[in-house]
Amino acid sequence: MYKVSGTTITMTRGDSLIVLLDLENADGTAYEPVDGDYIRFAVKKTFDDNVPPILVKEIPTDTMKLILDPADTKQLAYGQYRYDIQITTADGRSPVIRHLISRNFSAPRSAPNPASVIM
Repeated sequence: MYKVSGTTITMTRGDSLIVLLDLENADGTAYEPVDGDYIRFAVKKTFDDNVPPILVKEIPTDTMKLILDPADTKQLAYGQYRYDIQITTADGRSPVIRHLISRNFSAPRSAPNPASVIM
């Protein structure tokens, strides 16, 4: 189970997540991916660049969907996490994420179903 509200995603740890990214170019027009573009989602405990991500998922440019499978989050320890979405375009543009540009990922302890929250 998950819920998306603005820049907040709430999900049950160990469940699936499918979120469509909505991107725009600097001039406000819709971003349309082309061959050679690359989008990556990474989760870390902190934004410290010396620490490797604990979860990395490629976001396919043909679907623009972030998909987390149950195995991706099932083993995450409870606590606060950070995530980053990196977009590398073939021609060097920097599209802006209109939705899902949040930065925090937490897995608070709760019962009966531990939950993960992206804020």
